[in-house]
Parts: sequence; structure tokens; C-alpha cells
Amino acid sequence: MEDPSLSKTLKRLQNELRRAQQIGPSLKFSAALVDGNYFLWRVALDNTFGTSPIGQDLLLYSSLYGQNTIDLEIRFAQDHPLSPPAVRVVSPRFRAAGGTPLCLGGVLDSSLLTEQRWTPISTIDAIVEEMKQLISTSGARIETTAPGHYEEAEERSARNGFYRTFRCHSTSSTGSTTSLSDASLGGKVLLPASALSQIMASTDVEFPLIFEVSNATRTSATHVGVSDFTAAESSLVAPQWIVSNIRPMAPANLCTVRLVQLPKGTFLKIKPLQDEFFQLESQKEVLESVLRSFVAITTGDKLQISYEDKVWAFDVLETRPALAININNADVELDIVGSTEAVSQAVSQPASAEDALVPQLDSKPDIPVDTNSMKQCDNCLRHVPLQSLQGHIAFCIRNNMLCGKCSQVIRKADAETHEREFHSLIQCECGDNIERFKFPEHKSMMCYHRLVRCKFCKLSKRFVDLSEHQDVCGSRTDKCAKCNQIVKLKDLPLHEKSNCTYPTAAAAALRPTENESGLMGRIFSFFNQNK
Repeated sequence: MEDPSLSKTLKRLQNELRRAQQIGPSLKFSAALVDGNYFLWRVALDNTFGTSPIGQDLLLYSSLYGQNTIDLEIRFAQDHPLSPPAVRVVSPRFRAAGGTPLCLGGVLDSSLLTEQRWTPISTIDAIVEEMKQLISTSGARIETTAPGHYEEAEERSARNGFYRTFRCHSTSSTGSTTSLSDASLGGKVLLPASALSQIMASTDVEFPLIFEVSNATRTSATHVGVSDFTAAESSLVAPQWIVSNIRPMAPANLCTVRLVQLPKGTFLKIKPLQDEFFQLESQKEVLESVLRSFVAITTGDKLQISYEDKVWAFDVLETRPALAININNADVELDIVGSTEAVSQAVSQPASAEDALVPQLDSKPDIPVDTNSMKQCDNCLRHVPLQSLQGHIAFCIRNNMLCGKCSQVIRKADAETHEREFHSLIQCECGDNIERFKFPEHKSMMCYHRLVRCKFCKLSKRFVDLSEHQDVCGSRTDKCAKCNQIVKLKDLPLHEKSNCTYPTAAAAALRPTENESGLMGRIFSFFNQNK
């Protein structure tokens, strides 16, 4: 059975539409239904703003993009006219600024549309005139740098969620070196304390918090997490690379921030922008480890990470199942794209700029020598046929010499060059001075700063830091596949070898945790290391 009140509302709206279409031309507006829905209207306001700034903006917008009206959307309540309608601007977009009736998302902030001032006798022409007066006297300005319209999701965020304008600052311009360090390396920003208060006032909040940050015209946007709520009021502080992802911004560096929910990511394709990245061992493990500090990634962004005291840059080529994804605690397939040139260079080039300067000593193959027809030259230690020995010795002593440091035969004329290129000293980052030709062996075998893989997480760490890292890393736990007991990673080999009897329950209970310190902790650590 049809609801009588709904029937009355529908009849009232039908009459309102007919009246609007009759008087609209004289009042310089037009009205039409959206998809035949009497509860949803599209109203176009003609340019009746004269020489006011908003009128001049609309003239310029019309000449640039062919639209000479301000299009509104009016959504009527089911109990109309007892409750006020919701009115928003659809297009064009207005500049993000305070002090105007145009809130973010295009929502029109009019006192007429509040429960306190709304009366059931208000008509559509009264609503339209109120909107015109509000726009013309507010100082609102149209964004003429690019065409655009407001989306329904923006309106919902503006009415029911978190949607605000901030002045955007980069971390480099703030001079902060404390709390910003984590934000600079983890795709996170700083927001003011008032933002947290507004967010927590909502009953529908999901963690981690993910924000869409866009420029004023919404021509570019990215998605970030939040590091802290310690920024100055009305300010957003972000790493420079995040700021670059949302350019160009308005002259006042205004950006809009909207709290959003993103789907869990399943796939991420990125391209390193430095060929040296392919020289790292375990590239996927490195990225998977560092990206744990990110909560969201957007297709088309350029992102930066920090690893081994160096900043690495990447292009985000593709994300699935959407153009922006939530990667917090998500099982994401990672695809690293690189040119074949970069890969071949990674294989053939030295691991550092210093290595490129290290000369390579000639290696002599072991060839059987017929001692009956050959004899060794005492000067160059080469075997020479007997019939040409005297001539070889005379020439060799005059022109060649044996290096006393590396036992290589060199021309006397090249002695200084050989000394400089092979035996001059290079200072390693560990502090040792090493001869050039011994430098590769030192870097790979003896240097305390050489990179060695952790046997637990497979990431490369400096040898000098490896013991401490493996002690912490090995204290992480995993479930034994045989007995389902939770065992520390560093105990797992002995646990499996002992047929799941090590460590005993009593020993496990007595063993201090990785956070314990003091005398007992050092005693247990000593016996654990010397078992």
C-alpha cells in the first residue's frame, strides 16, 4: 500500500517542478530532474552576477571551457517540505578557501537550509534566490585554471566525514629533524591536533587512517598515512616527494585532505629510477621490509624509500585491484620492473665507484712446460725457448722489471704508473688503508662494513652490525611445522634437530625475553652463546 505522506511529497515536488520551469527563465535559472527522480534536481544558474569577481570568473570560465552557468544539485528529503533539502554545487569547482559559503565538496553552507530557519512554505525560487545571493556576496571565486566538477564522494565526506583544507608545507621547509624523520621515509604526513579531534568525533573510523591529499583543482592526488598530529593549526607537513605528487598547487599552497577507505592491495608494480638498485642483494626482500611503514600507494606516484643510508626513488606503474590501495598487513604481489641495460650493468659493473678504479692483474694459465726445450728467465720468470734465451734476457733486463710488491712483470717505463694504479692506498670506509689491487678482496672478505646477509630475514647488514641484528632478529618467533610449538627463530634448527624437545618448557619459561636486561639477562645471554 502506498505511503500517503510520500504521495503528498511527490505531488508537492511535481507542482514545484512545473512552477520552476514556468518562472525559471525570468529568474535566470533552469531546473530538471536527474534520471527522472523527483527527489533529485539539477538546477543551472545563469550569470547574473554582473561585474562582481564571481561574474568575471564565470565569463572567463565560459570562454575557456564553454560552460556559462553554475550547476547545482538539490536533494529533497522524503518528508519534504517538513525537512530542508541538501544543496551542493556540481560544477564548476570553487577555490578552496575559508570564509565562503562553499564548503569542500561543493556543499553550500546556507542558514536557510538548517532546521532552525527552514519553513515548509519555502519554494524552489526562494531557494535559488538565496543561493545566488549567498554566492554573490560571499567573495567566493571560481577555479579557472582547469575545468572540473565536484564528485558525490566529496560531498559525502564533507557532510559526514573528514574533509578540510590545509596549507601544505614540505619537511625541508620546516627544518624539523625529529618526528619528521619517520614521516619522510614512510609515506606519512603530519596533521594538526584539531584534525584528530574531528576524526575521533566520528563513530565510523577505521584504522589505519588513510587520507586522500589533492591540490585545490583536484587535478592530482595521492594517498598517505599520518605519522603524528603535531603540525601547526591549518597546516599539513609532508615529505617533499609527497608534495611533488600533488603539484601544481594553488599560489597559497592549499591542499584538500579527505579521510578515505581503500581496498586491500593484491598487486604492486614499481620501477626503480636508479640502476644501482639492481646491485643490491635481495631487492624484493628490501622493498617488502621497507614498505611495511607505508599504509597506501597510488598508481602514478613517485615514491622514495631509505635503505643503507641512501634514498631510492621509484615510479609506481600499477596497483591492483584499484588505482589506490591499502597495503597495511596486506598480502601484496610485488613486481620490480627494470631495463635489461640496468640489469646487465648491475652484473658487469663494480659494486662501487671505488671498485671502478681498481686495476685487474693479469692471470696466467697453468700451461705444462717442456723443460728440455724451455728455460725460465730469472728477470721475468717466464719460460723461453733455449734457442732465443740469450736475446730474450738481453732485451728483458733492459726493458722489464719484476714488481717486488705484487710479483708482476712490468715495463720499466711504466713503473711509476704501475705503482700509482696498483699500489697507491685507498682509504676504506672502515678506516683501513688498502692497496688498490687488494681493495676488492678487502671489501668482500675482511672489511667490517661489508654487507652480509642475515640468516633469519635475508636482508643485507654491515658485518659490524650483524651480530646485534641477528640477536634481535633471531628472537622473533615462528610456529614449528611438526609440533606447532612457538619457537624463537635462532632456536628453530636445534629444535628440529632435537625432535622438538629443545628448548624444554622449563628453559623456555626461564629464558629472558629480548627486552630483558640486567645481570640475569647477561648471564642467560652468555650461556646461550656458548652452548
